[in-house]
Amino acid sequence: MDGEAPECGWANINPVASSTKEMGPGARRDTLDDFFGDWNWKKIVGLGTTMQRKLKEAVPQYADHQAALNDLEEGLQEEYGEALEQWRSQVEAWENDESQLNPFEQNADVSVRLVLAKEEEQSMQDGACISLHEDCSPSILITSGLELKEQQRCLRADKDGCGLHIMDNQEGKLVKHSNALQHWLDSWAKMQELYMPNMAAMRISDNATAANASSIPSTESFKLWLPSQIGRSLPCNESLQRVEWRLRYAQGHDALRSLRSSLHTQTAILKYKDQNLRGQGANTRAHNMLKAIDMRIEAATRKYESAHKALVVLGNLLNESSWQSSLRPLNHQDICSMSDILWGELEGRQKLSWIWNMWGAGGSDVLITEGLI
Repeated sequence: MDGEAPECGWANINPVASSTKEMGPGARRDTLDDFFGDWNWKKIVGLGTTMQRKLKEAVPQYADHQAALNDLEEGLQEEYGEALEQWRSQVEAWENDESQLNPFEQNADVSVRLVLAKEEEQSMQDGACISLHEDCSPSILITSGLELKEQQRCLRADKDGCGLHIMDNQEGKLVKHSNALQHWLDSWAKMQELYMPNMAAMRISDNATAANASSIPSTESFKLWLPSQIGRSLPCNESLQRVEWRLRYAQGHDALRSLRSSLHTQTAILKYKDQNLRGQGANTRAHNMLKAIDMRIEAATRKYESAHKALVVLGNLLNESSWQSSLRPLNHQDICSMSDILWGELEGRQKLSWIWNMWGAGGSDVLITEGLI
């Protein structure tokens, strides 16, 4: 498949811009339709010649790429032979059956959810399933709770980004989003009471406290009371705590990966901006792009801090401590790229932030086996 084929037509249509800019909307649209139709007709008529030419180029290139791949594998065979065979078997299994684990998908959270789903399937076959609702198992309850918590964080960020002079259209979208999210939160809270009956009394107490204080809690501040938020204040099933611990462990690694990726992107844009961009327009676009990346960095930081805080509580409840070596407390000075030099440091005494020494920092991530067992 030629992914660049849709772009080729723009070279033919670009000269038409100067001719159509003085036209009215209807005439301009008809003219552009005529040019696009002419280009498509020429492409279909010459498709045989084009495919023949590309096939003649692809056959020798296929042999060259295959030879280069064989040379690369021979160089890695001695040291990474077992990993290559494992990777090849995973790719072939996924190509034959897409329900298998996707080896190209580097999302630890999705991997953990898949493992939890398979474990629940096995427990159902063995007759040991503790699901209290046909549509909501313990893992689905905790997973959807974490998704709702992320939605609350996004809604809070959207409201903070609107500023004082919000337009009616923006406010309307926020109100619709807030109402829909509140409906999902209420439905999830009712389902939660099946697995955590003490939550009914907890929510009644919270509502009474809010009524006495004459303050109605907003949607983004609605308390979900996940196992990590309850801690030891109320009894909670250990299986729910274990499910959240595994999901939070994967969430922490995903947040770190997102943080590193955003920092890489920020460094690349800053270097390109300094070396190539001149003029107010180009620098303004670069500034807006960097601002968007800063928001992604802040979102990844908040997500990691939330996961780490939950892991601290759940780790004490479940006597888990091995995760602390790879998911450390994230301080402000730790959020820096590999090439950044902190204030007061010299080039030869630069210290690399711990986020670049952890799992996945080199770009060769593997499945988080510790978080899956």
